[in-house]
Amino acid sequence: MLVLHLPVNSYVTTVLRNYVRELSYYYSEMSPARQQWIYTFFMHPFLSAERVAGCVFPQQSSEEWLMKNFGAFRVSARVEELSTLNMLFSGLEVLHLLSPAQKAELLLRPEVAALDNGNISLVFHSLATGGPGRDPQWTTPGREPQWTTPGREPQWTNPGEHNWTGPGYPYPDPPPSPHSSVRQVRAEEPTRV
Repeated sequence: MLVLHLPVNSYVTTVLRNYVRELSYYYSEMSPARQQWIYTFFMHPFLSAERVAGCVFPQQSSEEWLMKNFGAFRVSARVEELSTLNMLFSGLEVLHLLSPAQKAELLLRPEVAALDNGNISLVFHSLATGGPGRDPQWTTPGREPQWTTPGREPQWTNPGEHNWTGPGYPYPDPPPSPHSSVRQVRAEEPTRV
């Protein structure tokens, strides 16, 4: 492909992102084998090239990077590949965009040991409820806490105790948002050039 032989600059990234955007329009019309082939033999090799450096720009969020460089093909990538291509990649930041297999892989990554229980529970909840979707919300009408996910039916109920639609949190407060801790870490990291 011509794109693989262009010198590295923002033009190369723009060309790739145009390809990704156009291919993503036809993603649902492609067979799963074709979808995987495009990721395996075009997108991943291009982004892995030493002179391209994953098309990572320091000011980009993980969500922006993932959507612009992978589009609908993001579900074909392994979390390990995403982390290798973009050292600033945060699976928690894009949890709503990951497939169930990617969420499970996220739980198996070595860096998950550094996560607090709230963030791990957030991943399990997303995996169990099959997100994406709107963020789960903790509600306490009256005295009885309930874990609810807007737009989803309850999966189980324990009469007399807590009611929830996913892995419940018998805690008085909801788990912290991964976005606040991710942004805080990014602000403390030195800018790479």
